[in-house]
Amino acid sequence: MALEIGGYRGDGGDLAALITGTWLATYRGRAWFPLWDRAYVGWRIMEPRILDRELLVCAYDGDALVGCLLGEQTELRVGTQVVPGSLTSYLSVDPSTRHRGVALLMLERQRSVHRSRGLRLSVGLCNRRAGSEQKRFWDGFGRRWPQEFAIVGRYRMWCAVVDPGAIAAAGLTGFERFGPWLGALIPWGWIGVRGARTRPYRDADLPACAGWVHRQGSRADCQMIWSAPRLAVQLDHPYARTWVAEREGAPWGFANGYLIDWSGARTVRVGFVELCAGDGGVAAHASLLVAAGRALAAEGAQMVVVMDAGCQPRAALLAAGFAPLDPHLQTMALLGDLATTLPRSARLHCPFT
Repeated sequence: MALEIGGYRGDGGDLAALITGTWLATYRGRAWFPLWDRAYVGWRIMEPRILDRELLVCAYDGDALVGCLLGEQTELRVGTQVVPGSLTSYLSVDPSTRHRGVALLMLERQRSVHRSRGLRLSVGLCNRRAGSEQKRFWDGFGRRWPQEFAIVGRYRMWCAVVDPGAIAAAGLTGFERFGPWLGALIPWGWIGVRGARTRPYRDADLPACAGWVHRQGSRADCQMIWSAPRLAVQLDHPYARTWVAEREGAPWGFANGYLIDWSGARTVRVGFVELCAGDGGVAAHASLLVAAGRALAAEGAQMVVVMDAGCQPRAALLAAGFAPLDPHLQTMALLGDLATTLPRSARLHCPFT
């Protein structure tokens, strides 16, 4: 049967199953990756306030979903310009279908959608491990359309170990199996930073949170411009956790995260701190990270992670007890006339997890 390439037409369940199944078949025991479940997809993709089926490019073999390349339209600030663009990532193709050129067909469809909407840039992540399927595909895309593709920086993972035994057992390398025991010796707030006093997020906090995120992202070479509705989905959803820090009754910052299973040599429960911003310097930011990490650990996180494409204040991460780890990921710019204008080692302020 001929493949059909078009927008996503399901309810999210088959999308979660395709991504998780494909990545398990391809990378289990070779790389760290999240195990998307239906609830996560419901928040990050299927939430009615942000759902955009045309940019969720999928491949169907009859009624069966066999591939996806997920995009989300947004405004991006590139240097001093604010332009229409997108986040594009999580390319997944059923292993039994890869010989049919599905990934390239989906990418060509995504290019067409970008051109029809006037989107000038997309940014995403790719695996940079030598020999990985993702690296081979994106290297090939770069050779085919060099004016629309550039690797623009590394993506770092900062980790605080909660359960060193579980994390060591899930390690993929000798360092990852030994390092968690050392990491567990670094307490949160190891230079005396205490966890911030926090309360749950309220609707009235949205304007202040938007201002804090925008100011933090202003140091980036490429920054996602969070609209109020999009930030509300990020901060106020059953899947997400958002904590607002107060001092003498006045809000001064917030942290936002979630819990998800990750696959290494074994499956572990990971707490992600995805957004963390506010007023104050290194100590203030570190106290927010400490508070968020402890809250996620209390809910069962065996490791707490902050992803960083160059905009997280590293002194605050170190002060809060987080240690750097290389997840072998790179940020990439693609699908538009601005794709090759970002500098090498560009700093990005976008959500990718």
